[in-house]
Amino acid sequence: MRMPVAATRIVRVNSKPDNCSKILAAVAGSNTLDLLSKIDPAADAWPLTRPALQFLVSAPIKLFSRIEPEIGKRIVDTILGFGMRQQTEHAMVLFYLHDFDSSLLRDELIADKLQGPIVQVRQRSLQSNSSNAVMNIQALLIAPAISGRDGVSDALTGLANVLKSASAQRASIALPEAYESLLLLANERERIAEDLSLDLSEFRSWLAPLIPLVANLWIRAKERPDLFANFSLPPATVPNPVIVHNWAFASMVFAESLGEDDQILAALTNAMTQPMLQNSIALARATRSVADKSIEIDPEEIRKENRETFYSALGRRLVVLQRLDEERGREVCSALLDQCFCLGPQDLDAAVILSAARLNFAASLVQEEHHSDYVKRMGKNRVLRLALIPLLEMIGVRP
Repeated sequence: MRMPVAATRIVRVNSKPDNCSKILAAVAGSNTLDLLSKIDPAADAWPLTRPALQFLVSAPIKLFSRIEPEIGKRIVDTILGFGMRQQTEHAMVLFYLHDFDSSLLRDELIADKLQGPIVQVRQRSLQSNSSNAVMNIQALLIAPAISGRDGVSDALTGLANVLKSASAQRASIALPEAYESLLLLANERERIAEDLSLDLSEFRSWLAPLIPLVANLWIRAKERPDLFANFSLPPATVPNPVIVHNWAFASMVFAESLGEDDQILAALTNAMTQPMLQNSIALARATRSVADKSIEIDPEEIRKENRETFYSALGRRLVVLQRLDEERGREVCSALLDQCFCLGPQDLDAAVILSAARLNFAASLVQEEHHSDYVKRMGKNRVLRLALIPLLEMIGVRP
């Protein structure tokens, strides 16, 4: 599940749109509204109407609607006209309107019309065994100005119920995708608190009870790694590595946003003893370590990684390496070079070897048998040999 995005963009978004952009947005928006006005919402023509609605909430049209409030009101009325009829579309209504001009949404008539969809979305967010529970949870969280404190509270309760299901005999069908809600809370917590007129510290107290539930998820997943499997018939017996990675990354980001990362990191470290989770968690930790400048790169952890994890994170680590002082850079580069000799060769090794040369790092610090094995593994790859051998000679490796 992904949040709706505009299907089409016709103009570049500028803080001060030029006249041409205004005209294009006006014509395109008006034409789309005219087209939708001729369609009966009862016809359920969603293959046509859904892309049209997504276009009406694209950034250029929303920008123009702030300049021309009448267009904005027509768009909101159109969204409600189509979205109100089917309960399955109620969550989409919140996605469509979440960053619309707040003055339009404060209109009493519009607010009254939204009460029905909000009630339905709140109810569905609490149905943890529903396949669309996460979508409804996100709809309430992404539009806090519309859903209100009670709506956000229900969303957090719904997310907690999904997480608690990890301890039940049958986990929620929504659990594998629920990491998206954690990322939304981590990245949008300040905006949500502001829209609810809450102090950020108070909103953080709303979120804190989720931390032990996330930690417990990883404790349970160690014994039941299929918690991270997609729904299928017959049920999958192994986890989806992408879902494991995304959950690990989201868990760290969410915990760091609340300053509770120690508890989650301990749970992740314990979960890594499960072979079916190990590589994906390692990759998520490597990805996170280079995404956040405040997190140190651990050379010993690098040396424990398998080929997939190491090379997936290598590009980002090379960027971080450029920011390190010489002493720390040599420590990290030593680990990177060790792994290149053990797991390579790959094209990216060239950047590591050049970094070692820049740091006056001698390859003699790496075991010599790894040098010859590394060169032998180049085999018949002539292009790789021609590219890497001159670089290896720079750091004292003699093929």
